[in-house]
Amino acid sequence: MLPTTITPDNDNKEELGASEIGRRVYCKGDDSSQRVSRKISMAALPDSNQGFPVRMYAKRKDAVNVAVKATAIATARLAMQTKSDKEKDLEPIDLVCIPFFRENRNELSLQVLELDRLLGLKGGSDSDSDSDDDDNDKDNDNDNDKNNDNDSDSDSNSKNDNDDDNDDDDNDTSSAKLIIEPKSTTNFNVGGKTDISVAAGAIAGSSRNHESVVLQAIGSVAVFNAIRSVAVAREYLEEREDGIDLFVKAEFTEVILENSRQSRSGDKKDGSPNPTTAVKLTCFLYKGIIELEKEVIPDGKEQREKKEET
Repeated sequence: MLPTTITPDNDNKEELGASEIGRRVYCKGDDSSQRVSRKISMAALPDSNQGFPVRMYAKRKDAVNVAVKATAIATARLAMQTKSDKEKDLEPIDLVCIPFFRENRNELSLQVLELDRLLGLKGGSDSDSDSDDDDNDKDNDNDNDKNNDNDSDSDSNSKNDNDDDNDDDDNDTSSAKLIIEPKSTTNFNVGGKTDISVAAGAIAGSSRNHESVVLQAIGSVAVFNAIRSVAVAREYLEEREDGIDLFVKAEFTEVILENSRQSRSGDKKDGSPNPTTAVKLTCFLYKGIIELEKEVIPDGKEQREKKEET
């Protein structure tokens, strides 16, 4: 079983691309989701040497359940943080994750990162390319200005106004270029006995029709099946070369279990059933393929031996 630890990946914090690894978090089945979530949240600290993306590793249902719930906790925490939090000048972060398998369908990894980084608006080679493009555009603009010295001031002002308008349009549509606007939303309840291949087929089919999918799961086995269904659906979409990929926002939601023994035993005094907390996975449609850095993960024994050597 993999130990819970964070392995340094960079000596200094740097802006990494969406496919790279800033810090690694290994989850065990008996870990506390709250404690693991703090390791994710620490990647957002300005003085952290190991920032996003966070690569989470989990094996089998209990560890995967911990990883998903820890991600949901960190997502809620970072979305609510403000500049006044511990005087760290922190900004709210919209956190998402990308599930994928390693050696088999019991070994799952989650690439946890900011939405802006996934869309190429922050960090990595995408930003570098954008900077180069901006420099080229600037040089071209300077050349054009030199060639148009005889233009009137009014024409120049009009041109600048148009450039500003075009820049605003580019900023407004930057995320729309990579996120497909869904036509509708389909809700699925995933249980402990759900066939992940069948669920994945339904998710992939809805995605091809540009329909967003929301999964709800209660219990470790159901959460295990839900997140694996998304990982399998990603494989289906890639195999068919649909030009669509998926990323997920993990959250908690309260649901009422109607006609269940559990809800009846926990009824309130007014006779209404108590709500139950479920994991909610919202699948977003990504235009293209999300390429992730793959690696071979040592098992628990190799991890312990490596730790003893150091």
